Amino acid sequence: MSNIITMKLPHSADISQLLPFRKQQSTVARTVYSFVSSNPNSKEIEIRQHVNSCLEDYLTSCDSWLVQSALRMGKGQADADIALDKVHRSPKPLSGRRIFGGRKNFMDFQNKKITKEQYSAKRLSNFYSVGEAPQYGNRKVNFLEDRLVIKPRLGIAVEILLPDLRGKYKEYYTALILASTNKELPITVSVSDSHVLLSFDPDKLTKRSTPIKGRHLGVDVNPNYIGISYFDENHTILDTQLFDLSSLTGKHANHPKLKHEIREIAHAVVRKANHFRIDAAFVENLGFKQGDNGLGKNYNRLCGNQFLYTEFFRILGKFIATKFVVAAYSSTVGNVLNPTFPDPVASSIEIARRGYQYSIMRNSRGFYPNLPKIEDLQRRWKDVVFPIFKTWIEIHEFLKDTRLRYRVPFDTKGFESISYFKSKKSNVKQRHWIGKNYHVFDL
Repeated sequence: MSNIITMKLPHSADISQLLPFRKQQSTVARTVYSFVSSNPNSKEIEIRQHVNSCLEDYLTSCDSWLVQSALRMGKGQADADIALDKVHRSPKPLSGRRIFGGRKNFMDFQNKKITKEQYSAKRLSNFYSVGEAPQYGNRKVNFLEDRLVIKPRLGIAVEILLPDLRGKYKEYYTALILASTNKELPITVSVSDSHVLLSFDPDKLTKRSTPIKGRHLGVDVNPNYIGISYFDENHTILDTQLFDLSSLTGKHANHPKLKHEIREIAHAVVRKANHFRIDAAFVENLGFKQGDNGLGKNYNRLCGNQFLYTEFFRILGKFIATKFVVAAYSSTVGNVLNPTFPDPVASSIEIARRGYQYSIMRNSRGFYPNLPKIEDLQRRWKDVVFPIFKTWIEIHEFLKDTRLRYRVPFDTKGFESISYFKSKKSNVKQRHWIGKNYHVFDL
């Protein structure tokens, strides 16, 4: 038997847009309650037929799922009263006699202490949506870190800010977000004027796999691309990911859409990290000055307003121990040493290597890897005469001065064909490394 619990959280959001849906759900629930109380053995298909015959012309706001949710609410109320009657064996059965809104509300209205509008407001049911695991927990609700977004119908979105959760509630809600993104748990949501109620089975909550000490990932983030590389405890590569956000940035970018997809990508990385039992994430220590950087308004727009790396790292840090590494020349080093990976992934490999050397191997001298051999560079750039390099900074300056193309393009062999992240509507493209042409120089 399921062990369903309910978290009741206060809110102060304006939910007036939910009023027409609540009114119609209230009518459906009361109609179902009355029918089931008189016909306790009725099947769900019979209840639906009764609702359709009674309310066919009335249900103009609620779609089929909200009607179905209200049907289950009304049936649950009737079943509860019938069960109580069987336990108490009262000469005056409770089933079919429930006073919606409460007896006091009814008596106050009878005695003209409250208006009809006040009486009706207290009889109003909560907005109610039954959870579904395959629909990210609930098809009408998005579960975000600090808020819920209720979407009763296309074009309507009601945001409900959550209070500052602590203790068990914070632990539960954090796990709910992960379970929702993994499509593992139905979460039923009920919303009143002052509270939101989340009902779920805690035994089915996503439990983060115990991390394997030393397993790690590297992240390279820029406004248009995110490269991820996953490693085991011996720094052997497990998988890579490349997310292309370029269609969401630029002059006509939709900021809320971009922020949403950044969050979704962060959760996707968390899911894969959980799968590989990653212990730590190594990310670049980035910092951009506000205002004009002197590189043009397009650059200012891209790196100032559309580079949401703090949002990405905030979500990543909620689930994985995140450690920052200095990003000096990581792109040059990564692309030179990892020519079979595209630029962001190659850079993420170098960031992971630095974190591995510093935090796991405790090698304070391992900030830069060994310099590549001249023969290796000569094979890659056949018509270039290379001098003897003593530092990676000299290699970087030489590549810049000679304008050699060292960033690996995205058509690198070894990656699957491009696919859309989650769906075509995301406008985010992704690639995965499939294990061919893999080469990494010595650490």
